[in-house]
Amino acid sequence: MAAPDLFGILDAVKKLTAPAGMEAVHLDGMSWARNGLTYGDSTKLTADDWNRIIGNLRGLLVGSGADLNTLDPASPMLLRDVLVNYIIGELADVLPDYIESNAGAIAADIVDDPGFTAVVGATLGALTFKFATATADADPGTGLFRLNNASPAAATTAYIDNADAFGTAATAILDTWDDSTNAIRGTLIVRPVATPASQYTYNVTGSVVDGTGYRKLTLAYVAGSGAIASGATCWLVFTRAGDKGDFSGPASAISDNVVTFNGTTGKVAKDSGVAVSSLAPKASPTFSGTPAAPTAAPGTNTTQIATTGFVKAAIDVVLGGVSTAFDTLSELATALGLLAPIASPTFTGTPAAPTAAPGTNSTQLATTAFVASSINYSTGNAALLAGGVGTYSLCATSPAASLGTGQVVAGSTLKYSHAGGNPSGTTSPPGSWQCMSATSSTGGAAGVAVFLRVS
Repeated sequence: MAAPDLFGILDAVKKLTAPAGMEAVHLDGMSWARNGLTYGDSTKLTADDWNRIIGNLRGLLVGSGADLNTLDPASPMLLRDVLVNYIIGELADVLPDYIESNAGAIAADIVDDPGFTAVVGATLGALTFKFATATADADPGTGLFRLNNASPAAATTAYIDNADAFGTAATAILDTWDDSTNAIRGTLIVRPVATPASQYTYNVTGSVVDGTGYRKLTLAYVAGSGAIASGATCWLVFTRAGDKGDFSGPASAISDNVVTFNGTTGKVAKDSGVAVSSLAPKASPTFSGTPAAPTAAPGTNTTQIATTGFVKAAIDVVLGGVSTAFDTLSELATALGLLAPIASPTFTGTPAAPTAAPGTNSTQLATTAFVASSINYSTGNAALLAGGVGTYSLCATSPAASLGTGQVVAGSTLKYSHAGGNPSGTTSPPGSWQCMSATSSTGGAAGVAVFLRVS
């Protein structure tokens, strides 16, 4: 890739070979002036004059080892950029060895630089002070702080000047270090800038006290190691503790009992008197006593718990106003045990049924009343009224005769009989009658039997 035409004539035809004597600063792609080139009324410069000027500039650039492609050939700051690149290139050759040989001194100079210390301290959220070894309760001096014990691990108080190491007032910040309502207001770390391995941590346990020109902090040692040299620049890093909660509980409580709020402030608790062990788990609970739950609306068909009220209401719907004598399964079972089957029932006690009309001849049950009316007999000698077809009467043959079971005779051959078994006179039943049991006419006596009127 051809080099950019630095310090060249950007709009002129380029000569791709260097003039005599300029070969050392020439790179392929650079242009050079032509003889007789002038500009307006300015002093005429020969090609040699131009080339010598350009050659000197390019000699600086080519020898610098800079990346020419990073420079803008048309920039008015091109000479400055060339010089900066050259200087950086030269420093890169000599600085590593210098830094390696003088690292300690360079680091010390950097650390001692107030600007550096201030920037890093601000990044850490720290105040910058110098350490004073005196231990008296007094103003340690501008930009200084001291402890009340020569051994940092035994210190219980810090005395800090109102201005930091840069002379900046620090009271507004120091006075906030006791703002927490917690017994431990926060944590203070004392860290020497030059020897960060030497570090001490304290809890700030009291109010910030305003001395004359300085502040006093009450400390409780936490941890630390190393020495802090007199006059050492130190960072004081404070981390505020959260405020103390104002939630309070009962004076005493029973182990395993649930704690609930007392009142509506959300700040006071009380012992609920309910033990965790007395509570049922959500999964597969086993209740005791008399558990209660909301009663679902009638007709609900979900996984909602069914209470006794829900079940009773559902049963009432099924029973539909049944007597209280049959509103339990036990009562229903007892009642069912007293019922006879439809097929071939066997009754007990004194069964009763509706009495059929006289003359009924069907599968309807015959009551004793129906039978009595059908037999149609009376006591004494009173005449019996004629019965209809299908009725029964106690009759005697007249004249006396013996009849077989099922034999049908005319009513004119019968006489209504009274209970004594003798004919009742001259009254004969109408129609035809079937003898229901054999009669016997012995010694001329009339045969008495039950007859069924068949027509």
